Amino acid sequence: MKVNDIEKIKDLIKDAELEQAKAQGAKDNIKAEWKKKYGFETLEEAKEKLEELSAGVEKNEKKKEKLMDELSDSQDWDKIEDELEG
Repeated sequence: MKVNDIEKIKDLIKDAELEQAKAQGAKDNIKAEWKKKYGFETLEEAKEKLEELSAGVEKNEKKKEKLMDELSDSQDWDKIEDELEG
C-alpha cells in the first residue's frame, strides 16, 4: 500500500468521524428540543407519553358519548323540532 493510499484512508476516517460528531450533535439537539417541548428525551418515553395521551383521549371520548346520551335522553327532540318548524 502506498503512502498516498494511507493518507486517503486517514482522510476518509477523519471525514467519517466528523460526520458522526455532526450526527450526534443533531441527535442531542433533537433530544433537548423534545425535552423542552414535550418533557421527554427518548423514543421509549415518547411512546409512553403517546399511550398516556391516547388513554386520556379515549376516556374523554367515552365521557362525551355518555353526556351526549344523557342530553339526548333529557330532551323531547320531536317537540323541539316541531317548535322550530312551526
